[in-house]
Amino acid sequence: QHLDIPADSRILEVETEEKAGRMLYEIELLMPDGRVLELYVDPYTAEVVLRKYDKHGK
Repeated sequence: QHLDIPADSRILEVETEEKAGRMLYEIELLMPDGRVLELYVDPYTAEVVLRKYDKHGK
């Protein structure tokens, strides 16, 4: 499996997180408009479980 991310974004950070007893990757992306997008991804299926803009982003 692979994860498609926008070609014009930049990866800032990748961490493992546990949410509701489920292990996920948290991937922070800097988007072209300057906002930071957080993706929570299942490491086994590459399914994006949650996507949200960082509250400290623009």
